[in-house]
Amino acid sequence: MELIKEFVLPDDLYWGKTQTREACRAVIFDENNMMPILFVATENYHKLPGWWIETGEEKIMALTRELKEETWCEVEITKEIGIVIESNSTWKQISYCYIGTIIKKSEHNFTDGEKEKWYELQRASIDDAIQQIKSDISKTETSKRILPRDLAILEKAKEIM
Repeated sequence: MELIKEFVLPDDLYWGKTQTREACRAVIFDENNMMPILFVATENYHKLPGWWIETGEEKIMALTRELKEETWCEVEITKEIGIVIESNSTWKQISYCYIGTIIKKSEHNFTDGEKEKWYELQRASIDDAIQQIKSDISKTETSKRILPRDLAILEKAKEIM
């Protein structure tokens, strides 16, 4: 997979312990070319669906599981976007990114942690999603990481579509 972007983060932007973790993220479209995007109400920013790959999971299995949990959709992955790497001196995350098509909408299933952050599922065109992420104001350590990462993913997805 092609490297989309690598972010070297300040040491104050990490999650507690030395680790490397892998994640999957996706830009997925319905029949009207609208994509689900998550709004994290408690921190006032938008993000792409996706999460860490759990022990023993294959990338696509992890991605389809997470997409079903966060967007309530079953998807067909149609294309690779590439990889985004985020790291600092003690922490590294590798995100494998894909484009997909929604084939079935299913029941909503936010985790307790997502419910606590007041996640809201919104729909947008890819251009509107790019503009929304550009206009979100980074106020938390998490959003300072996520917004540039997800913007890079969306811009690359638009380029290769």
